[in-house]
Amino acid sequence: ARVLTLRPDLLLLTGDLTDAGDASAYLRLQHRLRSLNYPVLALPGNHDHPARMRRTLGMRYWGVGRVMRLGEWRIMGLSSYWHGHADGRFGHAQRRWLDHQLIQLPSRPTLLAIHHPPIATGSAWLDSMCFRDSVAFQSLLRRHPQVRAVLFGHGHQALDLSQGGCRFLGT
Repeated sequence: ARVLTLRPDLLLLTGDLTDAGDASAYLRLQHRLRSLNYPVLALPGNHDHPARMRRTLGMRYWGVGRVMRLGEWRIMGLSSYWHGHADGRFGHAQRRWLDHQLIQLPSRPTLLAIHHPPIATGSAWLDSMCFRDSVAFQSLLRRHPQVRAVLFGHGHQALDLSQGGCRFLGT
């Protein structure tokens, strides 16, 4: 109900949309999302079942690999889901895809959205379930200064850090 009153330009759902990845939970979410009159990017978290999530929510809400323009910003949805693990990883293929996308528009401010924090948070329990290929991800970000923000979930706490001209916002 609160989201309906906000009228945002975009709703980013950064994962753990269900507790166990059951289709009935995704159907309930889809029902609620249908009443929104703005775009949604839904990303899988470690508690989700990506294939079931994508099939049930449909491509309208599936955010992985989507690139949107919002004003001057480019918004990109990514996946850190790693089957059978609480921690996340990015993977070589997705990293290549992202690098290719970022090369195309080097001056467009870009926000990336993902589930797992791609940097150390300073929280021992959260950093133990981290983004396993964060070093490669950080290297990619250094090559692409147009990435001004990375939004993520997973932590069950707010986080606002800056590193190398990029802001990392956890929800």
